[in-house]
Amino acid sequence: MTTNPSTGGYPGPNVPQTPRQCLGLAGRGFTLLEILLVVVIVAITTAVVVPNLFAGPREQLRSEARQLLTALNAARDEAALGGRVISVSVGPQRIEFLERDLADPNRWSPATRDSLRARQLPGEFILRAEVAAAATRIAFLPSGVSAPFTLALTSPAGTERIAADALGNLALQVQP
Repeated sequence: MTTNPSTGGYPGPNVPQTPRQCLGLAGRGFTLLEILLVVVIVAITTAVVVPNLFAGPREQLRSEARQLLTALNAARDEAALGGRVISVSVGPQRIEFLERDLADPNRWSPATRDSLRARQLPGEFILRAEVAAAATRIAFLPSGVSAPFTLALTSPAGTERIAADALGNLALQVQP
């Protein structure tokens, strides 16, 4: 091995520094180890990403239930902050939010806030209200409270329930 006096005894620029240079392979492609490492990284990334790209029916049901819970929380908050009654009308494939007219308490009109737009549920979902016997309508009062109720969202993957207590607290019930 030759040394270069100008670099303090370290090998000069023409002396091989890596095993690839020693074999004369510098700049001629990739080693098998490098290719295998890339393949392993791609496989691990694919294994993590692909299941998240295509949500299964159960995850779609849970996602739809979370969206309904968010809309119901928005209705409760709008009733409390806006000082008016917000009613929830539930159909098998639709949920609609109505505001009570301040001038005529017997008149209801569709809610004006974007977060309270009527929603059509996807075809395989069915929504039904399980309201306490004395209540005829789900309504959030200006104080933020409501009669206790449960909404059941059903699809071929199962059922998710959103429950409200008398204080207006809403929660997605955990299903076993």
